Amino acid sequence: MPTKGSKILIADDHPILLKGLFDFLLDLGFRDVFKASNGIEALDLIQQEKPNLAILDLEMPEMTGLEIAAACKSSGIPTKIILLTLHKEIYLYQQAKDLNLSGYILKDFALEDLSNAIRVVLDGGEFFSEKIFDGIKDYQSESADYNLTSRAIFKRNRLKTFYR
Repeated sequence: MPTKGSKILIADDHPILLKGLFDFLLDLGFRDVFKASNGIEALDLIQQEKPNLAILDLEMPEMTGLEIAAACKSSGIPTKIILLTLHKEIYLYQQAKDLNLSGYILKDFALEDLSNAIRVVLDGGEFFSEKIFDGIKDYQSESADYNLTSRAIFKRNRLKTFYR
């Protein structure tokens, strides 16, 4: 499956998931794999190593995956980006599409989708988890939040969860 010379960056703030992703990519035959545990580190590695693909957790310390994608887009960095997340909200999917991300995968279904997504994206395509559309009702109730930053929405949602 590896495209010759492909470099991949993975970034997640959960050490076990980061290790699992790293091992998964090695098992697929990739050898140039870089790891980051927060958004700043991920962006720095993208700028230094210029990977073909970055698989980013949506919610990380320092910078979110969407913030990293926006920084790459504004800097003209050609790294393709797949977001890996637990968030099923349509407005986040729409933000990913607006930033021209190459993929959006739900962690719930990552093993089913990730190897396919990597292959499709490295071949120049896009891969967006079909499971995101299971949350289409969420879009209607959350559509007013579209102009909020992802960090503001995450903070608001944490408060909602905390006070339930």
